[in-house]
Amino acid sequence: MAGLAVFREGRVISARALNDVARHVDAVVNRISGPRQVLTEDGSTNEKDASAVAAVQIARIRVDSQTSNTLVGVLYPDLVTAATVAKPPGMRGNLGTRTVSAEDQMLIPPYTDIGGGAPAHVGEVFAALVGPDHTGLAGVDWQDLNAQGRQWVEDV
Repeated sequence: MAGLAVFREGRVISARALNDVARHVDAVVNRISGPRQVLTEDGSTNEKDASAVAAVQIARIRVDSQTSNTLVGVLYPDLVTAATVAKPPGMRGNLGTRTVSAEDQMLIPPYTDIGGGAPAHVGEVFAALVGPDHTGLAGVDWQDLNAQGRQWVEDV
């Protein structure tokens, strides 16, 4: 599954791909069934029925805190239902900063308030309910889709 590989590597998802996901989610939410063109891993296309993936749930989640591998927050719109979200694998193992080959790096945009005079904010993520078999973390059902395009950049 190409999309899952993208998340596991911590790569950014293109705006085109996110728009395609948004159109697909809209079709599922509005119960528009019928053939949809989908790119396969090898770049070829095939027809898929939108109703076949109607069980996929994507949610907006307010991030209140983080661990090295997960984000902890609540689901919109109620802001009561708790959710633990797996970070994309390429972003796991730290809290927003790292050193690679003697270069200090930080995650932009950050998941939570970075302090140091930066405006205080609470992060948000869009996550898919995929289950622990897909997140790779026991007891964690949600996977961050990296819709905000978080990337490691040099901390200057």
